[in-house]
Amino acid sequence: MRPFWGKANTEIMQSFIKPVFDIYVDTMNKGKNLINYDAPLAMYFYGSPYCDPADPIIAATYAMLAGESLGLGTCMIGGIHPFIQYGKKARLFRKKYGIKYASREGLFVIFGYSDVRYQRGVKRTFADIHRVG
Repeated sequence: MRPFWGKANTEIMQSFIKPVFDIYVDTMNKGKNLINYDAPLAMYFYGSPYCDPADPIIAATYAMLAGESLGLGTCMIGGIHPFIQYGKKARLFRKKYGIKYASREGLFVIFGYSDVRYQRGVKRTFADIHRVG
């Protein structure tokens, strides 16, 4: 396929998409859902052909902050986006869920109640602090 879709897409397919797909299929066959971890809510953030590529990432970040402020656990998942961009099944998926455009950038954010509750954050020490100005 390299002559048709170029070197960059071939490298992404071989080094990212194919291994992720293999892991997803293998774990699903074992009864574990690594795609959305059985989260009760998944939101997809994507852009139109006219938006800046960072726009969906910024929106997803704010959604995560909102979810966390409500006491929900959140997780950004970028591994699903490439699977819903190209091909007949991807087009049917987008149509089913009202996703208007194939997009350069896209993220899913899943929301749910975390199994783990932390009592305090990680304490960090800084090697050095420099004042600017």
